[in-house]
Amino acid sequence: MNFYIKNGANTIMKIRMLLGTIALLSSGLANAGLMLFTDEVSFINAVGAHDLEDFEAVATGSYGTSATINDFYYDSTPSSQIAIADTPHTFGARNTTSGGSNYLLATASASFHDDMNISLASGDSLMAWGANFTDLDFGNINFLVDGVNQYNPAPAPNSAATFVGFLATGGDVFSQVTLSVNDNTYGIDDVRSKLAAVSVSEPNSIALLGLVLAGLGLSRKKKAA
Repeated sequence: MNFYIKNGANTIMKIRMLLGTIALLSSGLANAGLMLFTDEVSFINAVGAHDLEDFEAVATGSYGTSATINDFYYDSTPSSQIAIADTPHTFGARNTTSGGSNYLLATASASFHDDMNISLASGDSLMAWGANFTDLDFGNINFLVDGVNQYNPAPAPNSAATFVGFLATGGDVFSQVTLSVNDNTYGIDDVRSKLAAVSVSEPNSIALLGLVLAGLGLSRKKKAA
């Protein structure tokens, strides 16, 4: 779409550039991308400023099969028990915070196959999410983002920490990370996250266009005067 205004090609070019910018802001998930990180330091450097949940200020004890813990909602399917523990588990799940003790402990159902769905309790979208996992020592470990399989790490020794993080690129966002695992217990700690930037909605884009066009009109009037 082009707008032609009598005062010359310069104004027409500015409006074309403005329309292109608004289309980009309104495109949502177009040209989406997702980066995988298995190194915590690299993830931190790529993401920049972000939030950290280390569970140190969360009360220990059982939280059932689903729980809202500060900013995040944890929901297990079908029946993993979620707890905040402050001592290492017999099988290897443990805290990974330097100088800390607390971590999220998931104990799977008798079937040993459970999905842990993790999302923001507010329902907002994420630009980045990552965490340390311990006791991922059995096979068939799958990390999914919004239901799409993204990573299948090899099993690690019981107490070894495995970092997994995702960073959306190209204007993409995501709302849920799922750990699908055949294991009886595992730990989650040092959860790092960054909210997605608020996009410009279509009505706001139209309003913005109107303001800019009005500004161009005023500018032309001043030059004419």
